[in-house]
Amino acid sequence: MKKNILLFHIGTHKTGTTSLQRFLYENNKVLQKYNWSYPYLDTAGITIWTNGRKLTWDEGKNKRWSMIKKELQEYNVIISDEEFWYYPQKLLDILSTAQEFHENVKVIVYLRRQDRLVESMYNQDVKTLSEHESIMSYMNNRMGLPNNYLDNLEKISEKIGRKNIIVRVYEKEQFAGDRKDIFSDFIYSLPDSDIHPNWEEFTIPERLNLALNGNFYEIKQICNSTIDNPLEVWNKEQVRGIKKISGLKNNQFSQGLSTGYFTKQERIDLLKSQAENNAEIARKYLNRENGELFYDKFLDYPIHQDKATDFEKDMIQTLFSMIYKQQKIIEILPAITAIFLLKKDRKLALWGIGKNGEKLLNYPLFPDIMIDNDPDKYYKMKNNIPVVPSDEIINWEEYFVVVTPQFSEKINEILCNKGLKKGENYLLLNDYLDEFVVY
Repeated sequence: MKKNILLFHIGTHKTGTTSLQRFLYENNKVLQKYNWSYPYLDTAGITIWTNGRKLTWDEGKNKRWSMIKKELQEYNVIISDEEFWYYPQKLLDILSTAQEFHENVKVIVYLRRQDRLVESMYNQDVKTLSEHESIMSYMNNRMGLPNNYLDNLEKISEKIGRKNIIVRVYEKEQFAGDRKDIFSDFIYSLPDSDIHPNWEEFTIPERLNLALNGNFYEIKQICNSTIDNPLEVWNKEQVRGIKKISGLKNNQFSQGLSTGYFTKQERIDLLKSQAENNAEIARKYLNRENGELFYDKFLDYPIHQDKATDFEKDMIQTLFSMIYKQQKIIEILPAITAIFLLKKDRKLALWGIGKNGEKLLNYPLFPDIMIDNDPDKYYKMKNNIPVVPSDEIINWEEYFVVVTPQFSEKINEILCNKGLKKGENYLLLNDYLDEFVVY
């Protein structure tokens, strides 16, 4: 009897991955009727829908792999995370782990025409990060995703064999199945399956990760240019504030890019640079002798034109800077208030001296010690505060502890094992700051 399939859906980015992951998550019971399962694996970060994000994390890794093994006994299993494409070595490590206990391992990937993928990524990073420079600067310096799709595919092929890679093209005219969308295409493309789904059984999620549209794209880009350090484009702290402040109006989004950011010649040059690689993918992975990977040949997208005058740009930057600084103060006030109320007459210890710990040092909390288990930081001073390892603290009861790292499960467990109670002897800073959400 052939073993069930362990299928890794690896993106790529901007190919409907979030919507597809939500579809799989919300329809897992229906999928199981067709002998497929999308197990929940205690996923951290962006959403609960992405079930592959923690497979390379040391904490809880064995438990998650055990859950996959158990699920494989009854179903074909789907694991999804678009970050696998972004970090191919992580994917290769995961595939190696899977092959140690299972022989029927496959990968499915969606490819989008390079110019449209770059533009979509660019729009997203204007929307959710602090991108504000030109699209060519973004593509060449900060995007991080390869325009050469062939290299990643060849690495995966070397690991699991070309016959175990399913390449799909993210174009409406190439979608298969009844609905001709990403959902029916994915169901139709499941390997070794002959599924004819009753779509009335499925919950179809609305479109997610919509593009910033029109004036709002330009306004957001101007807001992004106010970051403290213009060279630090991925300034995470301000990024989160920018995202929350500028994400207030529903009509700022659209289901597709109404304009482009490349000139026609830039678009032609980008596609020409990848023409041979794309043709090789079509021949090798889609059995298309003509080497045609993308059917969409349209190039004449209107280019976005900025409308704001210099005065309007200065006004937007000024108002945004004022709002952002005020919001940063407001957002940390619940944590500061809780510390003052719970600390009482005890000494104050901050556990963790990273960026989140440093935020608290801007306020008159006057901590007595800082705790950090990094040997390089032992017995040094931070803002005239001594840094000590946790195992040197004898009497924990004399301290009120503020745990500052974003991922604090291990520290929480350590404090609980010492008999300390959350909300009485310590607090977790990420319980009070909503900006700890990972974007």
